[in-house]
Amino acid sequence: MSQHRANDGIPVYVQVDILDYDASAHRLELAGWGVTRRGAAERYEIVAPDGSRVKADSVPRPDLAQAHPAVDRIDQASFSIVGEGIDLAPGQVIETAIILMEGGVDVGMLPIGFRNSARRIPLPDPDFMRRVANSNSQKYFLASGNRHAQDVARMLRPHRDPREVTAFLDWGCGCGRVTRHLLEVFPNAKPHGTDIDYEAIEWLSGAIPEGEFHATGLLPPLPYPDASFDFVLASSVFTHLTAEVQDAWLRELHRVLRPGAILMATTHGEAAAEWVRDPAIDKALRKTGFFDSAPDEGLGHIASGDYYRATFQTADYTRTHWLEYFEELERRVAGLNFHQDVWMLRRR
Repeated sequence: MSQHRANDGIPVYVQVDILDYDASAHRLELAGWGVTRRGAAERYEIVAPDGSRVKADSVPRPDLAQAHPAVDRIDQASFSIVGEGIDLAPGQVIETAIILMEGGVDVGMLPIGFRNSARRIPLPDPDFMRRVANSNSQKYFLASGNRHAQDVARMLRPHRDPREVTAFLDWGCGCGRVTRHLLEVFPNAKPHGTDIDYEAIEWLSGAIPEGEFHATGLLPPLPYPDASFDFVLASSVFTHLTAEVQDAWLRELHRVLRPGAILMATTHGEAAAEWVRDPAIDKALRKTGFFDSAPDEGLGHIASGDYYRATFQTADYTRTHWLEYFEELERRVAGLNFHQDVWMLRRR
């Protein structure tokens, strides 16, 4: 994936709300919304599995205008398409993409992988969904987790065959939004997950009984021996930690990873900061490369804003502090949802 900018340097953001396959009707539904810094794109197209491009439908979204009043024409920024006569075998993966266009030119593209899951796992209560996805929509919970798991597979393959992974850890797994889909990405691996949300962990342990899931404290250690895992996913976790807490967890993840194993972690980098447009964040990034001064009350029922922050960091800061423990394999700017940077790292 590229840096996800329009030709004039304008960032692009895309969110997929629905990615749903009805096997009985042979029907695939894809819907969501996307904007550039200017606002709604002029046209949205979907890349079909055969490589052809199809114009997506658009329906008014007054809810977007209410949630993001500063974004021009965002109520017109939706896309929706239904594919009929699509036959997907259980476990089959298809690749598609959403393209934003202005003036007849592509200004942003979000690749999307979708797996027709061969396994049906129970869905958590709406409150659990809201904690990890800011939404209690079952379709969004499944779509976002499925797509994220396929992103993991796509980004990992150049560095390691997922079939060779024998044990993986979803660090910060919540109620298993992504974990449930990683079971098929890593077919030969024992699943593990940890989170500070003990209620979500209790539910997940019952939903995926073959996995090993633990509620942990705000600081290390993890309940695992040294060199336990071939792969660790740290998605949207470092984005909420102070510098000192980041360092503590980097050392701990280094400990539980096997030599040569892969850590996939996300950060709020410069691209994410551009969307926020907060002078305090910009000043801190220019001065120290790191900002963690804004409390985040998103997990107020578990962790206070003193611990849980809205954290931004430059690539230079990340390299200086993280590469003591890991080798950088790849960095994808705004590689997660056109927003968070994705770091593929190998344990030293």
